Amino acid sequence: MEQLNAVLGSEDNLPSCVLLVNTSEGQGQKLSKLLSTNAAFKLICTHCQAEVKATLASIVNRIQKLRNAGQLSYNDSNHSSNFGCNTNSRAPNQIRIVVAGTDAYMNVVLRPYVEQFSAKPPDWQAYVKFIYIPLSCTSTLAKYLSTIDSLYASFCEGLWKEFFDTKGDSPDSNEIVNKLQRYLEKCHHTVQMPIAEALIVRKDKCHLAFNSEDDSNRISVPFIMDVRVGPIELPNVNLCSVDYDESSSSVVMGPNSPPSSTSGSTDRRQEHSPPGSPNFSANTTTSNLMSPSDNRIELIDLQLDYWHPASLETCKEREKEKEKSFKKEIKCSLKTQFKSVLIYRLILPNKINDPHLISLTIATKEKSKKLMRIGKKNKEESKTQLMINRLVCTTKSQSQALSTHIDGHEWQAVKFFQINPLWPTHVKYLPFLIAVDEFSYSLPINIS
Repeated sequence: MEQLNAVLGSEDNLPSCVLLVNTSEGQGQKLSKLLSTNAAFKLICTHCQAEVKATLASIVNRIQKLRNAGQLSYNDSNHSSNFGCNTNSRAPNQIRIVVAGTDAYMNVVLRPYVEQFSAKPPDWQAYVKFIYIPLSCTSTLAKYLSTIDSLYASFCEGLWKEFFDTKGDSPDSNEIVNKLQRYLEKCHHTVQMPIAEALIVRKDKCHLAFNSEDDSNRISVPFIMDVRVGPIELPNVNLCSVDYDESSSSVVMGPNSPPSSTSGSTDRRQEHSPPGSPNFSANTTTSNLMSPSDNRIELIDLQLDYWHPASLETCKEREKEKEKSFKKEIKCSLKTQFKSVLIYRLILPNKINDPHLISLTIATKEKSKKLMRIGKKNKEESKTQLMINRLVCTTKSQSQALSTHIDGHEWQAVKFFQINPLWPTHVKYLPFLIAVDEFSYSLPINIS
């Protein structure tokens, strides 16, 4: 707390920017050592979830005090002026929280943010904006942000990559500091990232790194990137135009459908496509989800229940016919052995941009008549890609438990989880700041 109070300053003030660094990992320790002597950065080093939670709580408390002080000033001015003008009140200024760490660390920050601001009025969300700085070039979030910000892409290559890949001090340390400062100065575009909900039920209590307080068997976890069961590193898979197949009660992702984006930006988006996530190109084949070495992957017995929207055209036709029994959502169930399950929350470019829909990609090895209808398959495996409203995943055996990764953060002994595309409170988006919006594709973006 002493470090936190020293960085945040007096309680009647809120700094314009703080930098959270995960120093429980070597790369975070390297960055904190580099920036610790630079007065331009208000550095907050965190080693566990409790310290991250305390930091967010302290920031929210300061916002509350500034709002209360402003309200008192407003009331005093009403007593002293017939016009009720508030010339002395101080509204809290916006604070930028720079998060330096892995995808899992970003999720550690997301959770107390959702908890704190869900208990506050909606307008409080305007006080805080986030900037994500990757310490690993394998970050799903970093590579996604690279597709919408060309300046951000430099964090995944060149000098930045070399600095964190090499051991010891780097001769270009000053350039690393300058690069970070230049980027932060240019961050003015706000991108609203949808926050989804993963409700998980665990077989027993688990104490994991950055997860020591989460010993409940049932917990709701917010996420902005993905949920994975099976191999963590999945190759790129393609999500193209959507075909609604009423006969098979499914939404079929057309692997060879033409892209809806212009050819001028397709190559750049494919280049920065996140690993293990849907590729932003429309030319990827769907027959190579698993490599030959994947024969060693243990198959998982699961039951998936998912809901997807009916065809828009069909909805309109049925509504005209006034069929009261018609439902705009269709439920499908699938019981089989899975290689992997990937639920992808990040908004895909130039595709269905409905925050109430989320991407589902599944890979199985056995031949299934249902999968033959709803996905393209080869002789060895089946892969299906869907846009869904909701999903429930259950282990078929009472003794079986899953290792599930939510935004890169591992949750062990999971026997059931449910996915909802949006968080149930009014906090449904996480505001990120980026520098350049040259790859805009209908994301909720505004200038801060």
